[in-house]
Amino acid sequence: MVPRLNWRNTVIIIGMHVLACFAPFYISGPGILAMIILHYLTFHLGLILCYHRMVSHQMFVAKGPLKHLLLLCASLSLEGGPINWARTHRIHHRFADTQLDPHSSLRGLFWSHIGWLLFYDSREEEKYSVTRELDRDPSLKFYERNFVLINILFLCVVAAIVKLTLNVDPFAFLIWAFPLRIVTVWHSSWLVNSLGHAIGERPHEVKNRSANNVLLKTFTLGEGLHNNHHAEPWNPNFGESTREFDLSYRFLVAWEALRLVEVKRRRDMPV
Repeated sequence: MVPRLNWRNTVIIIGMHVLACFAPFYISGPGILAMIILHYLTFHLGLILCYHRMVSHQMFVAKGPLKHLLLLCASLSLEGGPINWARTHRIHHRFADTQLDPHSSLRGLFWSHIGWLLFYDSREEEKYSVTRELDRDPSLKFYERNFVLINILFLCVVAAIVKLTLNVDPFAFLIWAFPLRIVTVWHSSWLVNSLGHAIGERPHEVKNRSANNVLLKTFTLGEGLHNNHHAEPWNPNFGESTREFDLSYRFLVAWEALRLVEVKRRRDMPV
């Protein structure tokens, strides 16, 4: 059976990459600074800490406004809403590197990196069955329904601020802060799926090809300890089993000391 092309994803992904290609021709110092700041906020606080560790694996509970701040940052990555992201990730853990894994490495590096996003997933019923408790969370449901609107409003607000307060080319600023930043966030996230299941050390015997990759660990702030994570998906400290440094976990420890979060260590938590 030939996979059916997901035209919406394909057009968005290709379009964003095309727009990002204009950035080198429109250099903007403030735009580059905004890109770096927004990349950190959307990738680290958003995808790594919020969508992955908080929502998908429930490794910690964020208290007060921090939960909404993290969900806002994650929404600005344009990787979908929190519930759908968690569905895909949990199905990946349940069937890692098998034909039922949405981005299985068995189908090649291109597929596990980006190809899986370009085609429709036929496992919708199974995906919905793994996130029932998330479907009941009002905050998650709000961001699930409105993440597109949030991105549009954020773009409009930033464009207005730039136009009214900064003596810079608005197009040059926005092309760095949005398309290029979003593309770099996407590929940083996708590399965990592709490179994290292709190259590196495998200290734990697991039923998949997950690997600890030093380079990936460095620029993903701990996520590259992927073999460790698949061996202990409940453990918020990805480096504990091999005595390696997980910067993202250190953030959680610091936040817990400030009573902003409660870190969980439950072996019965969702994968």
